Amino acid sequence: MQKASQNIGININLLKFMALIRQLQSYYNIYNTLISKINMLHIFDFCTMIVNLLCTFLLARFYVIGWPVGIVGLIMSAGLFSVSGLYADAILQMILLFSFGYGWYSWQPNFSHKKIVVHRLKIIGWLKVLLSIGVFGLLVSQLLIFYTDSTTPYMDGFTSVASLVCVFLASRKIIDNWVIWMVVDSTYIVNPKDICRKRYL
Repeated sequence: MQKASQNIGININLLKFMALIRQLQSYYNIYNTLISKINMLHIFDFCTMIVNLLCTFLLARFYVIGWPVGIVGLIMSAGLFSVSGLYADAILQMILLFSFGYGWYSWQPNFSHKKIVVHRLKIIGWLKVLLSIGVFGLLVSQLLIFYTDSTTPYMDGFTSVASLVCVFLASRKIIDNWVIWMVVDSTYIVNPKDICRKRYL
């Protein structure tokens, strides 16, 4: 009788142990499912967005440190686009890298004898900006048509040139660069190609 009770106790403990193993296995499966859904690329994407937003905030407040922060953001963006196979966008980030370097340098106190002050474009300035974007945007678009398989060459061409113009204007502390940036960013938002990319920047 005592032996039978011991056997029953052993069986109960064995069943409890097996139930515990099954429970731990279910937790492990849930953990694996969650980890598989967390794409490291998306985490890097989010971090890149934060760095770029910080750059925008700092430059809007005219802090010179915004330029090196922007350079870090451009490098991160270039890596992100390269991994995603968006090589044209990665190249654009590298070109913007030099522009940001110029902006950083031009905001230094010893850049020139004349201090750069915040100012706005006059009518003739706007005409020069729009003409530059139009001419060089058309030129870049034609290059994309003939030498790449870009599905939106005109969109890519004009937004790329406009981005470079914006950086130059920002480096000269011309506040109207934000108007052009808003137009450029709006075209990226409504661009179906960028929606298909599933990129958040």
